Amino acid sequence: MKRAFLLFLVLCSSATIRTTEFNTVTIQFENEQHPTAEAGGGPGMDVVRDGDVTVVDITDLNTPRLIRHFQITGNPDLAFIGDGYVLIPAGRQGLIRFVL
Repeated sequence: MKRAFLLFLVLCSSATIRTTEFNTVTIQFENEQHPTAEAGGGPGMDVVRDGDVTVVDITDLNTPRLIRHFQITGNPDLAFIGDGYVLIPAGRQGLIRFVL
């Protein structure tokens, strides 16, 4: 009876440990791996960006050309590239527009 009880405790403990762990997905950016979720936050959360915005002309993939690099206080999201301008939603900082 004691063996069965101990086995039951071990199985319950291992099941509890497994349910509290996540598979944290990371993405490669430059030379670093960035997690998509921090401990306790759960999977599927967005990566918090640091406010760096870099615009690169990749018309020729062999020789990319830096157009502009700047830092903002907001959290930049996907940009819209229009005819001669770029719109960048930047969280609390608002919508940033600059001419190419």
